[in-house]
Amino acid sequence: LSKDNALVKEWKDKQDRCEGGSDLSSLQSSLVPTCLINAQLHLLARDTEGGNRTSLVSTGCHVVAVIREAGNVDLHGTRVVVFRHESSGDLILSFRGTKTGKQVWTDLMMRKINVCLDDFLAHPHTKDGQTTNASHIEDMLTKGEITKVRLLDLIPKSGEELPSYLKDARKSGHNVSGIGQIHFGFWSSYNRVRRQIHNIVREELLARPGRLLLTGHSLGGCQATLCAYDMSRWVLPTVKRQMISLHAYNRAQLDSLQISCYTFGSPRVGGPSFAYAFKQVVPDAQRVVCDGDVITSGPPVYWGYYHVHHENIIDSTGTIRVEPRLIEKQFSLKKRNNPLAHKIATYLDVVKKSFSPHMSEEDLLRLLKKKYGLKEE
Repeated sequence: LSKDNALVKEWKDKQDRCEGGSDLSSLQSSLVPTCLINAQLHLLARDTEGGNRTSLVSTGCHVVAVIREAGNVDLHGTRVVVFRHESSGDLILSFRGTKTGKQVWTDLMMRKINVCLDDFLAHPHTKDGQTTNASHIEDMLTKGEITKVRLLDLIPKSGEELPSYLKDARKSGHNVSGIGQIHFGFWSSYNRVRRQIHNIVREELLARPGRLLLTGHSLGGCQATLCAYDMSRWVLPTVKRQMISLHAYNRAQLDSLQISCYTFGSPRVGGPSFAYAFKQVVPDAQRVVCDGDVITSGPPVYWGYYHVHHENIIDSTGTIRVEPRLIEKQFSLKKRNNPLAHKIATYLDVVKKSFSPHMSEEDLLRLLKKKYGLKEE
């Protein structure tokens, strides 16, 4: 009995020792519904090819749009589901994780591309010194006038004519500048759906202002990270300006235009300059990691890749460690070498365990004994 009580006390102490109270409160208020909804939307994005509007009664949401790549020219297999949470008014974008061969190939495009952190467009200098007009080439590809094209030529660049979705847009006042390096596959795949996202999000937020939530698992988490920076830099300021100019707003509606980013099992997205700029532009970001997830360990730091903030590691008992220190990662957390820990089902399992305040002590003891390797008496 004393051993059992000690186990319960240790579990409760572990919960109490979770650092960063405000971050944890924010995480707990959004993590479970976000993760559960993301899992359902992940499956929906995989299975929905016709752009059907599907009702998600169990989550209190309805689907606004299913976004595929421009002109249905599927180069990366990118899928995004946009839906509205009815009671809160949140507009949520869920990015599909790696499923197809095209997405695996996207993950492996690990060379970095230079991106201007101010306008969030690619640096104009290509490897061979030539520049191209991405919008023109995109239109030719969509119309079938060309069938082969370099992915680099489809990416909008600084110094070109601005893409249509940015011509009347306004940038945020964040003091970010310089060049950041971003994983080429993640950047290219996000830009394949960027125009549609800008247009849909602006239209939806003007019709019903609310929080914008970006979420995704695996590759989808990387795309959600890029989208969060893009939306905070360009879309939210543009929507606010339009609301003010139309006199169709009140203070509460303007204040509701916030952005949050919750990713699950996301690899590193870019270099240190991008990670630092992301922290300034998207302060409400939570990067959820299942303890031992091998995918979150790459691409490696010695290739110049860094994670964005804030890291939240959930172990097999459901304990959340917010921004754990290096020594804690080394001695109390698992090595990141487990591919099974990357599955969305595993994330759902550990997140549910972290939100089990009504679990009986008997069930809790049974779980703890199993996790600690103790035999049932």
